[in-house]
Amino acid sequence: MPKCPNCDTVVEKNASACPSCGARFRQKPPASEDVPEELEDFEDDDDDRPTRSSKATRAKQGRKSNSSSSVILIVLATVGVVSVCFCIPILIALLLPAVQQAREAARSTQAMNHMKQIGLAAHNFHDTFNQFPPSGVARPERQPQLAPNTVPQAFMTDILPFVDQAPLYNMVQRGQVWSDPLNKAAFSNVVPTYLHPSVPGQPVNAEGYAVAHYATNGKAISDQATVGIADITDGTSNTMMLGTVNDGFKAWGDPTNHRDPSSGFNGGPMSFGASNNRTAIILLFDGSVRRVPVTLSPDICSKIADYQDGQPVGEF
Repeated sequence: MPKCPNCDTVVEKNASACPSCGARFRQKPPASEDVPEELEDFEDDDDDRPTRSSKATRAKQGRKSNSSSSVILIVLATVGVVSVCFCIPILIALLLPAVQQAREAARSTQAMNHMKQIGLAAHNFHDTFNQFPPSGVARPERQPQLAPNTVPQAFMTDILPFVDQAPLYNMVQRGQVWSDPLNKAAFSNVVPTYLHPSVPGQPVNAEGYAVAHYATNGKAISDQATVGIADITDGTSNTMMLGTVNDGFKAWGDPTNHRDPSSGFNGGPMSFGASNNRTAIILLFDGSVRRVPVTLSPDICSKIADYQDGQPVGEF
């Protein structure tokens, strides 16, 4: 007789439950006569206990769920990588022009600050000698007293003490012309204030002299003459003192580092110009700094070049 697997109570064949403990039996379907007549398993009254088949089913479903999640993650990762690979070049292409413009604007602002320093230095020189530099080349009635055995130097040489370059100024052998070998050491020094940050290349020429990216208005300040504020009858706010150049850079110690604004601002070794070929920067005799287009009309160029032509400049 079969027994209850829970309490070993002898039960009748094909009984559905144990009379002692009440455990229910799961009958094994008949397969053959050789199979022993005994119950293989039992079920408690608790219907929530999982069976072997339900556990296997849930395990199989879990494996399917994990596999599906892995596939989804792989697809999402692939889509993310492809998106990044395509988006980054596009973003760079969109942002690069803006970054370049911002950098160019910053360099232009720095160049304008350099010009303001030069203008302030020129006015400090004027306060001392009653004329703008260079000294020794003005009209005889307003010529500053030069020390014995000295020769006139360049505009940018005379303002060195006023742009925090007094030690460099003291290196200059004023008894010799600027190109004398004795002055080579002094005029080989690069002066950052005389440079435009946007101009590429080394700030030293083939002869080893440090160059300037600015030149004076040769009609007012040159190696032959200079002016004082009283001479500028057209007004200091209407007359150009200094401007940017983009080619043919001369040494800052060269007294011939001047050009004629009447030639315009289109650039080249003989004219003023812009490093970006669009907008040049000029310093007026009142110390103000302005941006002007390279297409500035020849009429205005001539008027800001001449300091006593008596012609109104107008807006520019």
